[in-house]
Amino acid sequence: MANDRQPQSSLHPDYTIDFDAIPTDLTQRKQWVLWREEIRNGKPTKVPYQGDGKTEAKSNDPTTWSTFDDVKTTYDPKRDSGIGFVFSKDDPFFGVDLDSCIKVDGELMPWADDVRRYLPTYAEVSPSGTGLKLIGIGSLPTSQTGKTFTKGLEPADPKKRPEIAMWQHGRYFAITGNAWGTSTIYQCPRLPELWGQLFPAKKADQPKPSNGNLERSSASNNTDRVRLAVAAMCRMDMVDGNDGSRRLYAAACRAVGWDLADHDAVTAIQQYGAIHPFPKHWSGVDILQRIRDAETEAERGADLREYHNWQKQKVASECPQPEAWSEPRTVVRPSVPVFPVDVLPDPLRSWVTAMAGACQVPLDLPAMLGLAACAGACARRVEVIAGRGWLEPINLYVACLLDPGNRKSAVFRSAIAPLRAIERELIEEAGPTIARLQADRRMKEAEQKEAEKKGAKGCSESAHRAWELAEELAVEPMPAMPKLLVDDATAEAIEMHLVSQGGRLIVAGCEGGLFDVMAGRYSKDAGNLDCFLKGHAGDDLRVDRVIRGSVAVDRCCLTLAYAVQPEVIRGMAQRPSFRGRGLIGRFLYAIPETTLGRRKINPEPVSPTIAAAYESVVRRLAAIPEHDEPNLIGLSQDAQTLFDAWQAEVEKWLADDGRLSELRDWGGKLCGLTARLAAIMHLISQDRSEPWQMPISGPIMQSAIDIGRWATDHSEAVIAMMTGVSGPVDDAIYLQRWISDLGKREFSKRDAHQHGRSRFDSRLDALNCALETLIDHGIIRALPSEQSGNRGRPASPKFEINPKFRIAENPTQNTQKTASDRSLGISEYFEDASLQNENRVQGVI
Repeated sequence: MANDRQPQSSLHPDYTIDFDAIPTDLTQRKQWVLWREEIRNGKPTKVPYQGDGKTEAKSNDPTTWSTFDDVKTTYDPKRDSGIGFVFSKDDPFFGVDLDSCIKVDGELMPWADDVRRYLPTYAEVSPSGTGLKLIGIGSLPTSQTGKTFTKGLEPADPKKRPEIAMWQHGRYFAITGNAWGTSTIYQCPRLPELWGQLFPAKKADQPKPSNGNLERSSASNNTDRVRLAVAAMCRMDMVDGNDGSRRLYAAACRAVGWDLADHDAVTAIQQYGAIHPFPKHWSGVDILQRIRDAETEAERGADLREYHNWQKQKVASECPQPEAWSEPRTVVRPSVPVFPVDVLPDPLRSWVTAMAGACQVPLDLPAMLGLAACAGACARRVEVIAGRGWLEPINLYVACLLDPGNRKSAVFRSAIAPLRAIERELIEEAGPTIARLQADRRMKEAEQKEAEKKGAKGCSESAHRAWELAEELAVEPMPAMPKLLVDDATAEAIEMHLVSQGGRLIVAGCEGGLFDVMAGRYSKDAGNLDCFLKGHAGDDLRVDRVIRGSVAVDRCCLTLAYAVQPEVIRGMAQRPSFRGRGLIGRFLYAIPETTLGRRKINPEPVSPTIAAAYESVVRRLAAIPEHDEPNLIGLSQDAQTLFDAWQAEVEKWLADDGRLSELRDWGGKLCGLTARLAAIMHLISQDRSEPWQMPISGPIMQSAIDIGRWATDHSEAVIAMMTGVSGPVDDAIYLQRWISDLGKREFSKRDAHQHGRSRFDSRLDALNCALETLIDHGIIRALPSEQSGNRGRPASPKFEINPKFRIAENPTQNTQKTASDRSLGISEYFEDASLQNENRVQGVI
């Protein structure tokens, strides 16, 4: 086997490859080979090679194929003749090779023009310069790999044999990128029709074409042309001479114009003569001679071409072609800003930055959970004086929304780790005492029951003892083990925990079970929201129940900290009780941009120094003593001035034409949220025994306002998603990603529903809205409905995909980043900031 390149005798001297002009429909597939023209068995042969340029490839073995980038990189013009695309059973393409069809003047042979009319798709000039290769979307009506047609084709170059080769798989095309006409690969619905013209089912009925016109390849088509030619002859308005020879000649011209073969032409004229008899009988030989005479004057096939043009214009007018595709617009979510981590006080800022870098997550996630952990540690023990007669508790309800795979659980565990440690220590310290108290209470309860039985039988001493024990038990609360954190619990269980823990509790998790509880998972769609509403505001909780008894908690204080998937809370705002009673408006929301796809591999973990400093802050806040009345923090003059201006700005947002006119339930609590954030950051920054003795400074208040502005953008996006306003956008992005990987040019609505069954099974309207969004963005368009005429389920609507569509690398296109993030890139920013923060917190503990 010869591996040396032989002279490129069959290649055009000016042959080059335009890599940039090759359609991306082909370049995105791993179906590429190199090829070299080698002399084998005395003939130039195009031999395929693998991407390494050393090993031969096979057109029926996908393991020997390479990517386009690989062959483009390794292609060496001194060694390789070119590159090739292999047709596979798994792709939607077919190929048609037209050999010796381009004339010296650059025009196509008539038979090649016929093929182009059947297949208006991407075509390019072959390496020889005289051939044309067509690539379209469609399936050949055969189980074979392909077929070749050569009969009656006139060559453009007498030295080269003309042929039409049609292939579906098992072959490769030498690709040049030298496009002939359109540069887009299109669906070709007339492909089966062309196949039928070239390869009719009944070969016995196939006449030999005399000049290569494709329309003469079908017996039924010849019959139609004979009939049309006879009709054209009958329309002649001529007066016979002596023998009718002039009318016979005119009829022969009609036969030539309709491109009839000799036998068909004689038959047509004889049929015409039977309708309009000639003065003289003309034999077949005479008629054939007149046909020969007519061929010297009449243009062969002129009438046939005119008829075809008329037919095409008629079809085009009845079935207009779809408009050309415009440039598609990728569907993106509204951009939201990154959490302003620089406004956080140390050491929380250092921990947030380090944790984001270690887990490669958005800064918003550790910031939200860190603030919630600090708030929960000192909730109910401190309140902030936000105005005249206006006290705000400092607990928070936070919900950070991220899709699966964003390491929410890892950040959540680290954020609440100090609280877990404090809870364990409290249990270890108070456990034995509480166990004794619980045993003592159980014994008193048992003694009381026994005394009641004896007293009921008339024993006055036992009756008095039962009364004494009842009075003691009434004033002694049931001792309970210390508990700071719960996750998936019913509203009633949370109420009981609030009673046993003195009115303070943190409910946190990363699975979102609490939201199902709120929606009524255990109460037949009648969720108990009282404890969540009052627990946020710090109100007294009073509940009387027949079975569970009474619940009484003064100034109950709940902290909610959740990092969940967006699907968990989608549709929450559509529940009247959730929004009508103000639950939706109590949360601090974040829906950050994911870092998936650009995360740093094996990043540095959070340093022990930063982790210890964060834990030290949480422990210091948890150690704030609890009194009958909460410790109060005031505002400095600067802070009060900033806060008043912020309230005035928010008030304008709440007007009928304001920014928050549709979010008044959330916007009405924005200033209270700002005051809470200012108090929490003040307590974090004040490393002293009684931090509430110092008023909140102006810079701290400005930091809280900055977070309030950030929260407004995120809350608008989240609540819009809850209410369904942005639902079509998220659903359209979901379908958009699927379409970009589909590898097809069309799909049905049933295909889209099948792909997103878990998403759309109960939301068929959402699927329709998502498809309409994609249509509005020019990514897809509806195809005409198919009328099968059969009974049963109607065909699912189909959609065509814009060939120009390519999904953006980052669908969210979030451009609002911090200056550091823009200058360094997300991973480098985390790493650089982590080192700075570790130096900053040295010696904090």
